[in-house]
Amino acid sequence: TEPDWWKRPIYCGWGEQCDMAHRLGGKPFDYATQRDYEAMSRRLDALDLHPGCLIIDDKWQGQYGEALPDPEKWPDLRAFADAEHKKGRRVVLWFRSWYPEGLRAEECAEYLCTACGADPTSEKYRARMKETIRRLLSDEAGCYNCDGFKIDFANCMPLGKYVQTHEEGVCGVELLRRFMTMMRDFAKAVKPDALINCSCAHPYFDEIVDQARIHDYWGTMRNAPEVMGHRAKLCRAAMENVLIDTDAGGLGSRRDFRRWI
Repeated sequence: TEPDWWKRPIYCGWGEQCDMAHRLGGKPFDYATQRDYEAMSRRLDALDLHPGCLIIDDKWQGQYGEALPDPEKWPDLRAFADAEHKKGRRVVLWFRSWYPEGLRAEECAEYLCTACGADPTSEKYRARMKETIRRLLSDEAGCYNCDGFKIDFANCMPLGKYVQTHEEGVCGVELLRRFMTMMRDFAKAVKPDALINCSCAHPYFDEIVDQARIHDYWGTMRNAPEVMGHRAKLCRAAMENVLIDTDAGGLGSRRDFRRWI
């Protein structure tokens, strides 16, 4: 049985980050800070909104591959997570898959002798991620006590016949399954109700994924209910027992947004 908070409304800060960049200048990544998310949390309180979780989006990390908080943006992620828990909200971290920023060459797959992405068949990368996930999710002293991952950019995995992984012959969908399984196993070992939210609407992943995203929507299409509704049907057909994250539909115009809501 899924924990109740998995099935409650989700608040993701990405839309607010984009809005602040539009209003205040800079890029959305500039607003993935503790200060900004504390302001978002206070706004939820003021509106009497009670999502099951709050997602800290791109880029709370110092380096994507290392996947630890940027100390300038997040001086005390643990304090933020604990405060949200007291409000009845869990804290989920957006996670960028594959990107090698901050990783050593021996932790990556290679394309023609050049590191091209994190390699879940590398024992050194797995060891890094086991410790990183423990630090991010554990409630032990010195850890951050967050509650799961929104795993993005699955489509940016290393591809092509010249890609070499540490375990020979593991590529394509099998490499993606290895990555998702690694994230799930390490997360659940630390916190059994940790949420694994990702972009796999495929029956091969139905025992790995807790929530499947129906993903981003190109706003100028102006038919979000039809497009996102069709995606949800495909997702349900592929993964009958997996929760659907309805995601960021209808953000292109006020008209489309109202239809989508």
